[in-house]
Amino acid sequence: MPAPLSKDMQARIVHAVHELNLSYGQAARQLQTSPATVRCIYTQWRDTGSAAPQQMGGNCLPMIGQPQLDFLEAQLDQSNTSVTLETLQICMGTQFGTTYSITSIWRAVTQKLQYRLKRTHLMPQDYNSNARIIEHQAWCTQFLQEGLTMMDCIYVDKSGFNLHQIHTVKYARKGQRAIQVRPSRKGKNTSLVIAAAKEGMVAYDFKQGAYNGASFAAFIAEKLLPAMQCMGMRNKVIIMDNCRIHYNAGVRGPIEAAGHQLCFLPPYSPFLNAAEWVFAHVKPQMRKDRFNTWEYMVMCMQAELNQITERHISGWIREVCRNAADAILGRALGLTYHADGST
Repeated sequence: MPAPLSKDMQARIVHAVHELNLSYGQAARQLQTSPATVRCIYTQWRDTGSAAPQQMGGNCLPMIGQPQLDFLEAQLDQSNTSVTLETLQICMGTQFGTTYSITSIWRAVTQKLQYRLKRTHLMPQDYNSNARIIEHQAWCTQFLQEGLTMMDCIYVDKSGFNLHQIHTVKYARKGQRAIQVRPSRKGKNTSLVIAAAKEGMVAYDFKQGAYNGASFAAFIAEKLLPAMQCMGMRNKVIIMDNCRIHYNAGVRGPIEAAGHQLCFLPPYSPFLNAAEWVFAHVKPQMRKDRFNTWEYMVMCMQAELNQITERHISGWIREVCRNAADAILGRALGLTYHADGST
C-alpha cells in the first residue's frame, strides 16, 4: 500500500482542479501523480470538505461486547455439566435476539474470557458443605487443644491398583487413533496400605483384593507396630479415616497397648491425611508402564515407594498442617491430592 500523500500535495491537487479548472489528467501531469489519485482526492474534498485520509475498517462494533461476555461467563460458571458451543449459541440467541457464529463464541470463550476445556474432577456433593466445614473446624480445633501436632503423627491409608491403570492420553499421527493395549482381564484389584510419617515411609503392604477388618488388623500388628518399635517411635498419634474396618477391636487394641493413640478423621477429609499425597505420587508413575502380571506391578510399586524420602513426606505433612489451619478458620478446602492420582 503506497504512503498517503502529504497535506501540501493534497492542497495543491485541490487548488489545481478547483481554482485553476484543470482536468484530472492535466493536474496529474503537472503534479506528477496519477489521474486516479487526483480524482480521489478532489472528490473526497468536494463531498466532505477535507482531503485528509479516512479511516479504513474498524467502523463496526464487535457483535460480542461486554454484556455478551458477562452472559457467557455466567453460563460457563453455573453449568454443572460440560456445556457445548451449540448450547451457548442457542442461549445467546434467545437472550439477545441475534444469532452468533460458533467461531465468534469460541474466540470469546477462549481468548477474551480465557476459559479452557479441561478434564473434570469428581467431587462428592457433601465434600465442602456447611456441615462438613463445621466438622473439619471442630476436629482440627479439638486436635490442637489436646496439645497434639500433626507434624508428629503417623498417617495410614489404603488405595487400589489394577492392571488396567494406564495413561488415557498419548501421541499419535494426525488422522490416526491413539491406541493403548491393555490386558483383556484386569484381574483382582491390588490394595496398598501405607503408613507415612516425617521420618519417612514407616510401613506398607500389598494384598490382592480389598482389605477387611482381619487383614487390616494384621497389618497393624505385624507390620506397622514392629516398624515403629524399630524406628524408636513412642507415644505417637496414628491418624486414619473413619472407614468401618478401622474400628475393629484388633486395630485399636494393639495400638493402645503399644502406648500409641488412634485418631479418626471426620468424613471427607483427604486433605488432612498425608498418605493421600503418597498415593498421588505413586499412581501417575504407575500409569507410565504397562503391567501384564500382578507380581510385576507390585515390584514396580515397591520401587516407587522406596524412592519416597523423608523430605517428600515432611513437605506433604506441612501441606496437611496448612489445610488444618484453613479448616480452623472455617474455610472451604478445595481438591488437593487424592488416591486416584488427581489434584
